[in-house]
Amino acid sequence: MGTFALTETHSHALIIGAGCAGLLAASALAPYFSRVTIIDQDAAPDDDVFAVRRSTPQSQHAHHLLFEGKRVIDMLYPGFSSAFVGRGGKQLDFGADFRFFQSGRWRRPRRLGVPMYLGMREMMEGAMRDGLAAHRNVSLEWSTKADALIVESGRCVGATLDRNGQQETVSADLVIDATGRWSKLGDAAPRRFTIDVWYTTFLLATRFAHAPDWSVLIGYNKRPEQRVACYAGFTAPGESILQFTIMSYGLKPPTQFEDCIEFLRHEAPSPLFADLLASGTPIKPPTRLAFPSMDWSPSPLATNVIRIGDAACSVDPVTGVGVTKAALEAELLSKLLASETPLNEIGAAFDKGARRLRTRAWDFLYEQNSRFTVSGSALARRYMDRVMDLAQDGDGIFKTFVKVRNLVTPMAAFYHPSIAARVLLSAFSNRPPDEDSTPVLPPTSGSEQRQTAASTMSSR
Repeated sequence: MGTFALTETHSHALIIGAGCAGLLAASALAPYFSRVTIIDQDAAPDDDVFAVRRSTPQSQHAHHLLFEGKRVIDMLYPGFSSAFVGRGGKQLDFGADFRFFQSGRWRRPRRLGVPMYLGMREMMEGAMRDGLAAHRNVSLEWSTKADALIVESGRCVGATLDRNGQQETVSADLVIDATGRWSKLGDAAPRRFTIDVWYTTFLLATRFAHAPDWSVLIGYNKRPEQRVACYAGFTAPGESILQFTIMSYGLKPPTQFEDCIEFLRHEAPSPLFADLLASGTPIKPPTRLAFPSMDWSPSPLATNVIRIGDAACSVDPVTGVGVTKAALEAELLSKLLASETPLNEIGAAFDKGARRLRTRAWDFLYEQNSRFTVSGSALARRYMDRVMDLAQDGDGIFKTFVKVRNLVTPMAAFYHPSIAARVLLSAFSNRPPDEDSTPVLPPTSGSEQRQTAASTMSSR
């Protein structure tokens, strides 16, 4: 990335929030400011990847890094991918290692050459924090909260901070709000679309006699008939720890392990998920998170304040686009600074550029979640149902699905004439019987090994 000459008034950037979005913004800003300060209200995390910071209650849920996000983060933090894998993250093929249950059947696995990185949130953030060492002008301060921004004549000149109870005022030429979907740095109400989804995640010690031939199982619910989706993946450190997430829309799932198994026997898209949950042993209490709505926040009141990540636009996490969206926003920020966009214009320029990216994430999930209400076109729903069904059979439509999911192309790609023609022809053709592509759960070993695995992990 190129730099331009710093001026006396372009010396300090303040980033509020040290999650993925804030850390990505820091690396994007570092070449263009003499000082970059990241603050976070939480205490400094330790090395426990299973810990949940107060500001990131979603930490225990699986985190995906799509290939576009990986490209950007490796640019902002050279060597990130290796560091992430070194911390226990996984690199998988989106077609071969992921097994999808959709439209009432399991998709046959196919190697697509589309990489997907996944793991615990702390693995990603830890690898980025390690990369901060390359930027000597960047500092990270924990246990520091931004109480308010100081705005004069439409421009932010600084912020009042609380450092462990001590009040302080700092000046800033650019402020980045990376405080997540619970951001309080603004008064205007966001554009809001209610989805009422609950995420319940178990960390399970498995007792399979051998490794399964899959790494991740995803069961999509056919909406609006089904209200529960499931995710199960070996995304935690080690080879035997399974992250299992129940995503329920409009249904508050039980919290007890045995009750969740029974809940899945009635509500899961495939009976395999109840069997899989029953085959493991919880190593700690489940994490449950309510996600009541998708929010799109308005532009900040100050011209030199930028919202990034979920502070700007938070969508249903079911697609795992959050980190990738934040990475692409950080790349946009870097490009604006490289083109010497004046700081009093950068907020509006950023919002304009980020709108297309956020729309890609918003539109796809809005279409899916609007099915739970009376809104939306019945014809459009039937069309998208058929597209998703055909994606199970052909690599061409499935690859389009992958590109939309990776924010590479907008949802309008599903209406390309080649896809529309296949949808139309499918209405007049008989599909041959499906071959059985149901994943196989390996046999389990004895209960003694099961208890040993659980005891080992719970002692961490």
